[in-house]
Amino acid sequence: MGYKEDEVIGSKSTEFLTEASRKYAVEVVLPDFFKNGYCTEVPYEFVKKNGETIDVLLSAISEKDDSGKVIRSLAVLIDVTEAKLAEDQVKASLEEKEVLLREIHHRVKNNMQVITSLLSLQSDKIRDQQHADMFRESQERIRAMALIHEKLYRSRDLARVDFNEYIKSLVNGLFRSHGIDTGRIVMKVKVEDVSLGIDHAIPCGLVINELVSNALKYAFPEDRKGEISVTLRSISEDEIELRVSDDGVGIPEDMDIGSTDSLGLEWV
Repeated sequence: MGYKEDEVIGSKSTEFLTEASRKYAVEVVLPDFFKNGYCTEVPYEFVKKNGETIDVLLSAISEKDDSGKVIRSLAVLIDVTEAKLAEDQVKASLEEKEVLLREIHHRVKNNMQVITSLLSLQSDKIRDQQHADMFRESQERIRAMALIHEKLYRSRDLARVDFNEYIKSLVNGLFRSHGIDTGRIVMKVKVEDVSLGIDHAIPCGLVINELVSNALKYAFPEDRKGEISVTLRSISEDEIELRVSDDGVGIPEDMDIGSTDSLGLEWV
């Protein structure tokens, strides 16, 4: 620390601490040390003779006499200044990357919203209902993907999507898109504490989008009332189960799901 021996002999160790470390030592560390007789890897900031500060980890043990009074102690201090500096640099780098990643998710989401708006403007000029429906279905698929990026942008964990909130938002959007009366068709969502990385979240979101859309379009003809259910749960350490069901009219018995012309079912 730059001091000579005669400059420190007789001084209290707390005199060489920064103000914050001195307060911490006097109020917390020393009372605990005298009570227990030891302390382990206590973080301190010491001030060198030239005014520079260094970060140390202090471990100490004491020897007491028969009355319990401390008669001597041994302390070991490790200079961790460079290690802490390196750690701070890593943290700063990670925070910078996190900000950048959030911005990327935000921009991807915005670009996808622009695409859906363009499709909406274009579909206004289409008079054929079949082709208009195809445009709307494309919009819904893009919204399902955009919503993933929206949830990641707002999430604390940029690597995984909270699927409970995601499915609710996705389904609400589909009900609005199809103009469905929630009093006629009830939606039930039951999701365990499941989160997925983006590589799995996007296809899973698209599957939910297609199956719920199909149920809304075909399961309840002629203003029939009913219920659609979406459940997602873990069934093993590396496997989850997604179930989309309804109590509507059901899939026609003569329909071969494996060879349908439906792009949505082919996607699923």
